[in-house]
Amino acid sequence: MKRDSFRLGVVHYVSYPDAITGEGPIALTLEKVLSFRELQAVEITWVKGTKQRAFVRALLESWEGVVVYSGAPVLALSNMSLSSHKDDLRKDSVALAKRIIDDACYFGASEALLISGPDPGKEKRDGAKAYLIESLLEIVDYAGTVNERLMVTIEPADRDIHRRQFIGPISEAVEIVSAVRVHAPNFGLTIDMSHLAQLGENKSKALHTAKGYFRHVHIANAIIKNQGHSRFGDEHPRFGIEEGEHDQESITDFLRELTQIGFFQQDTSQDQPIISIEVKPDKSEDPQALLVESIKTFLTACSMA
Repeated sequence: MKRDSFRLGVVHYVSYPDAITGEGPIALTLEKVLSFRELQAVEITWVKGTKQRAFVRALLESWEGVVVYSGAPVLALSNMSLSSHKDDLRKDSVALAKRIIDDACYFGASEALLISGPDPGKEKRDGAKAYLIESLLEIVDYAGTVNERLMVTIEPADRDIHRRQFIGPISEAVEIVSAVRVHAPNFGLTIDMSHLAQLGENKSKALHTAKGYFRHVHIANAIIKNQGHSRFGDEHPRFGIEEGEHDQESITDFLRELTQIGFFQQDTSQDQPIISIEVKPDKSEDPQALLVESIKTFLTACSMA
């Protein structure tokens, strides 16, 4: 794999967790992230307050990289579900997702990321699938009317460990994307390597199943074998942490798997694929120092792959 065959990014609101609510010193911390010369992409989420929104927008406009706007925190913290059996909740969720699309456009994003909503349980999953496809078709159609180049993705997460989302297993996620893409080609997946571990997915099989359906990857860690650990679940601790699932070696293996499925040789007429580092500091860790360490770990893995 070549370093210039993808854009390297950072998930800002995970590195600076106070930003996940849309409040706090978002512009100040985002400016710190954008100072990394190794990065060509950044992922943000909602920004509250007229002045801060304008400042963040100006900051991103002056930057040469690409922006991903994640609606995952917006939907989750608002208790929304695009796959809900409750008509009113689903309607409100779609309306919020459309505002997420508007925000993505406001901040000049090339991609807007969504999540399915909570898993309703085995007996209701068929219905949830139909409802989710219906919701996504409406959202992606709307996205096409406001910005035909905007990519919309859905990110599969765990079903029974932490986030407990309906989507979910990669094979089911691909079914959803396939159904939506028949009508809307500007739709795909975001694959998170920590979520694959939380789902109990075979990494190689999952990536081959999702081949051609994703151009965006999260490089992240998770602790899932020790439920009593303070960072158990979808907490994205530093790479190589004791009892964690991923370190430099496993990142190298993951990048090799991506190479094998042709992830880095996709249609060059489209934007380059994005690989984002998603790492969350604990209370004793400095966010910027952790990013320095994490970027170094990734780039070393990249050179080895």
